[in-house]
Amino acid sequence: SNTAGTFVCNHIFYSLMDIAASHPIPMRGGFLHVPYLPQMVARGTLGPSMALEDIVKGIEIIVAVSAARNDDIHTVEGRVS
Repeated sequence: SNTAGTFVCNHIFYSLMDIAASHPIPMRGGFLHVPYLPQMVARGTLGPSMALEDIVKGIEIIVAVSAARNDDIHTVEGRVS
């Protein structure tokens, strides 16, 4: 990783995947970055932003699609393997 934030996010994700792989009950997991709110960026926080309504809508779609799927799509660098 290039930053402490990236390191922490990667650590959380890979730890979750390790727990999921060794859990006695099959489970899936994932990690989602949520952007800053526009008002946070307006106050000086650096980074991309998105309206709260769009963030909520996106999370709802992610949860609905994840719950509806039984199998994961295995990809390598965005391509189906």
